[in-house]
Amino acid sequence: MFRVDKVNYFEKFHCIMGECPDNCCEMAWNVLVDDVSYAKYQACKEESVRNFISREEPHKILKENHKCPFFQADGLCMLHKEYGEGFLCETCRNYPRMTSCYEDLYIVSLALSCPAVLELLWIQEKTEIKTEIFYESQEDLRKGQFEISESMAGKLQLREGLLEIVRDRRFSLAERVRKMAEVLGIADFSEDLPKAVEWTRNYVMKNCLINNGIRRQSELIAEAVFDEESALQFVSDNSRFLRLFEHILVYSIFEQILRMEKMGDRTAHRWLEKIVLRLAVIQYWLALLYGVQGKVSRNDCNIAVYSLMRILDHNEEEWEKCYGRWEQEIGGMPLVLW
Repeated sequence: MFRVDKVNYFEKFHCIMGECPDNCCEMAWNVLVDDVSYAKYQACKEESVRNFISREEPHKILKENHKCPFFQADGLCMLHKEYGEGFLCETCRNYPRMTSCYEDLYIVSLALSCPAVLELLWIQEKTEIKTEIFYESQEDLRKGQFEISESMAGKLQLREGLLEIVRDRRFSLAERVRKMAEVLGIADFSEDLPKAVEWTRNYVMKNCLINNGIRRQSELIAEAVFDEESALQFVSDNSRFLRLFEHILVYSIFEQILRMEKMGDRTAHRWLEKIVLRLAVIQYWLALLYGVQGKVSRNDCNIAVYSLMRILDHNEEEWEKCYGRWEQEIGGMPLVLW
């Protein structure tokens, strides 16, 4: 018997392939090749297919200047085009679909580092979690009840409580974050917003300029000076962003909470601060952009979100470094703008 918890928009996703504005096939990510796919590639008649897969374990696609050798000028994958989707390795076939396993519970979501996922969220009313129980034997059917450890049960209960707060639209997003902080007993907030925004600008420009879109944004705000009046106007002018930011917060809690080692101590505090910091960094960056341009488009927002999530959502080590710097240089729960 096992349980699957899945975001309710999961089945709506489809890859936009050649229409993608920033294709993942051109990212510097290591693409690991599973053993079944490796065997298929080694048996392929095309020598170029065999030569671009490393022979040493773990097997991976050998990229040239960060670009996958099978990526074509039309934005399509040569392997997919010539041999079909089934020929792709698990990594390429599944992304941005993400599955994590904890005991007999599977957490299924879509990575926000994908532009097509963000476009899906702009039209998604709310993020809900769908739960299904799968019975693998007659004995499972007789048991009837899905059994989990006490630790996991506590985290799932906390998850439901936090998600209920995040989805309560009677309150601003900032108020919802404070309510979540209260649940975990967090009273220390970072109140110096200009300092926090300046910290974000420096951090992003040193560590997150991974594509042309966010590099162009950085050129605009390189010398930008943040002021709180402009930030208030930014929030007022862009109320349409609120739902997207809510989706981001729900996704982060849902996807990350079972990774938390403990509850009821500083570990839980740090976990929520990291979750909120991820959202705050995106908002602060966009606030700086608004201060320069006087507006922020949906496309500007998408570029910032998927670019920063490619760093903070796919690189656990970099995310820990980011939070470590925040703790040392700023500290406290980040303020969110909406």
